[in-house]
Amino acid sequence: ADFSTAAATTTIAHGATLSFDSLISGGGALVSDGDLEFVLSPDAAGELMQQGAVTLNGGSTISVNTNGLNPILNQSFQLISAASIIDNGVVVSVDLPDSESLLYFYQVPIDSASVSIATTVADLGTISPLQNPSAFGDSMTAFVSGGGDNAVVELLAGLDTGDVQGFEQVADVFSPSVSGAVSQGARAANDSTWRLINERFVGS
Repeated sequence: ADFSTAAATTTIAHGATLSFDSLISGGGALVSDGDLEFVLSPDAAGELMQQGAVTLNGGSTISVNTNGLNPILNQSFQLISAASIIDNGVVVSVDLPDSESLLYFYQVPIDSASVSIATTVADLGTISPLQNPSAFGDSMTAFVSGGGDNAVVELLAGLDTGDVQGFEQVADVFSPSVSGAVSQGARAANDSTWRLINERFVGS
């Protein structure tokens, strides 16, 4: 790999891997038929800053290793920046942490000049096939996406991906629509409060 000469073209051959765990600046073009691996961890932030064009050919891959990275909502990392990016069918894969949180999802958008990875909220409404947990998931997705944070969010963040039963248990406890006891208790408290208010007005 020759990143020092503006006229040079670095080619990643099919079956070969070029790994980045820090910032590398390139002067020329880059063509990938193999794998570009970016390592992201608390101590590493792989990134390629290329002055020329980056061509990602069909059959090539971009792999992102996030193992050891503690996900933070809306956190993003720049992976590639270039004068132009030509995507001819690259396949993107994200090596997830050993214990991935059910709450988070990684997106890798590619545009004409950059490739990045961003931590977003998972679509919680699709985790359970049951109607009420699904509705609870939709509302929590909107709540967290809007910046909401509370004890329920912490519980969801502590669940591993694929823990459908754990998600449904959280929904059962915190969603009034699925917990008759919660709904009944709320109505009873509301009725009791209004009776006290009414008695106070009548008494005075």
